[in-house]
Amino acid sequence: MPACPAFDPLGPYVTGLTRLVDCHARTLGEEGYRALGYGSPIAVALTGLLVIYVALVGYRVALGDMLSLRESVVGAVRIGFVLALASQWPAYRTLVYNVVIDGPGEIAARVLAPDGLGGGDPNLIDRVQAAYTAIERAARPEPVTPPAAAGAATPAPAAPATPPGAAQQPATPAPITPTLGESGVNPTISRAGQVMLVATLAGALSVRIVAGLMLALGPIAVACLLFGALRGVFEGWVRVLAGAALGAIGVAAVLALELAIVEPQVTALLAARAAADPVPAPLLPGELLATTLLFALVLLAMLLATARMAAGFRLPDTVLREARAWIGRMGTPPPVLALPAPRLDTDPRDERPRALAVADAISARLRQEQRAGGGAAPAAAREVASASALGGPGGASAPAPIGQSYRRTASQRRSASAGRRDAAG
Repeated sequence: MPACPAFDPLGPYVTGLTRLVDCHARTLGEEGYRALGYGSPIAVALTGLLVIYVALVGYRVALGDMLSLRESVVGAVRIGFVLALASQWPAYRTLVYNVVIDGPGEIAARVLAPDGLGGGDPNLIDRVQAAYTAIERAARPEPVTPPAAAGAATPAPAAPATPPGAAQQPATPAPITPTLGESGVNPTISRAGQVMLVATLAGALSVRIVAGLMLALGPIAVACLLFGALRGVFEGWVRVLAGAALGAIGVAAVLALELAIVEPQVTALLAARAAADPVPAPLLPGELLATTLLFALVLLAMLLATARMAAGFRLPDTVLREARAWIGRMGTPPPVLALPAPRLDTDPRDERPRALAVADAISARLRQEQRAGGGAAPAAAREVASASALGGPGGASAPAPIGQSYRRTASQRRSASAGRRDAAG
């Protein structure tokens, strides 16, 4: 890239300073990348970071943590992205450098051209220089040309004498002229030009210098994308670049709108002074100063808005992680259905089967009789009590199983001959 020309202090100030800073910003972005790119210590550090990244992935697989298909694809794309942008200037120039440096001017030219507000940066800067020159010329009066007679001064005609009895005519009011300072410069008009000059240069040059510095640090920021702990550096780098690009578009829009108002005001001010009609002159300087102050504040608000917009950039993994953290802080776990607690005024024995409740009652009755009679209750009585309890209310025996109601017992199966044999024996 050719060397930038030296600044000419006697030339046009706005265009000269803007083009000089723009040239140095471009050089800083390109030469800074080359200084941190291939063959530099940063390139050696980048190679080491890639080796560490691949080693960490290998250790994960060796320890049994199998990578999913999504993690494998994202890791491969991340390595290719870092190698392409951190070590290849043609890819970096196409994807990042040209977008940040030349993209805002082209977008501004396409957006502002249909409204008739102006085109890209060179056209706007030339218009700002022309407007500033016209404002300074309007702030300084034209040099007064002396009379044509070189020798003697021409006597002024004597005023006609007023008759003693005649009524005096009202004097003609003197024309209103702009207030001038001690050096013959209108301070209001001059201050308006200075405000426009400072606001324009501060907005246009700040975004250029910031963009050039961030482009020079591109290899370092891109290398930080490999590790999660350093990924915030890459996100911040992208945010600053996006803010600088959006800020350049916003500055162009604000300047185009300001020039659409300032240029007619300056033209009217110069026309009024050239026509020797200074009546509107006291109003135009104040209005011109108000316009420049107003758009200086609008320019500041535009830069803050674009920076706020660019600050919303997040990588997908970071978005998911922040969403989970926000849900953990603000959300509540889903309600768990629980069984109703038992009533405290009910007896837990009420939930038992009725047969067991009857058996307990009979057993308690038998124990009372045993204590009263002084003897032990026979086991048969306890068995009868339990059988009657399980058989249901009323002491009825338990029903026979299905199919066993009319089955013969062992005594019923004995024959008559077997009985006589048993008796004879």
